[in-house]
Amino acid sequence: MRPVVLRGLSSSGAAGAAGRWFCILCAREEYSVRVEEDEARNRNVEQKIREEKRCEILQLQQKIGIGKRYMKLRFEDYCPTCPGAEKALAICTRYAASFASALENGDGLLLLGNPGTGKNHLSACICSQVVQQGYTALHVTVARLLGQIMSKWSKKEEGTDQDELFKFGGADLLVLDEVGVAPLNNHQKGYLFDLINLRYENLKPTILISNFNSNELGKYLENRIYDRLCQTSFVIEFTWESHRRK
Repeated sequence: MRPVVLRGLSSSGAAGAAGRWFCILCAREEYSVRVEEDEARNRNVEQKIREEKRCEILQLQQKIGIGKRYMKLRFEDYCPTCPGAEKALAICTRYAASFASALENGDGLLLLGNPGTGKNHLSACICSQVVQQGYTALHVTVARLLGQIMSKWSKKEEGTDQDELFKFGGADLLVLDEVGVAPLNNHQKGYLFDLINLRYENLKPTILISNFNSNELGKYLENRIYDRLCQTSFVIEFTWESHRRK
């Protein structure tokens, strides 16, 4: 069958200008090729953006990541000494294994209670498994977090404080350690709220570690911060004796 063709004006559109013939089949094929090329370019751009974000997270990990003591720990290394510790281990193990679901819903954890009971051990294991699954994770003390963000006030540092907020906000998992060790001024509370709220809005899971119990943590943090954490987090109270003293 002879292909259907259309006759149109030349690109100049001048009256009386010589027209040219267009094959509909060829035009469709050319259009399909262009669509595929555009989609490929978009995928490359998206991949490049993801890689840039991953590189930023890795750079932060090198600066303020988990210490060497915790880097090689596994859940199997955690030795629970009471039913509460066994429950904490089970919850954290399950959380790490199902992190994709936590990331979909923005679910986090509050690890609260006595020092030396394994909060950092379990959170480090969670981070390790999350990274092995292909996600990004940051483990940092509140002091280092705020120091890194506020360092961008200096003209010697590249970027801005907001750039740093978005870097911490962009990690798939953020572990904030040593919450409550020192008082926070208004500027620091403002940054902490901005970060928690950014992650809250984007369903990014946050794990918070503190030696406070739930009531003490609520008094330490502003209500607008604590309310968001309570809404998105499962609380584990570490009430047993420190294993470091044994």
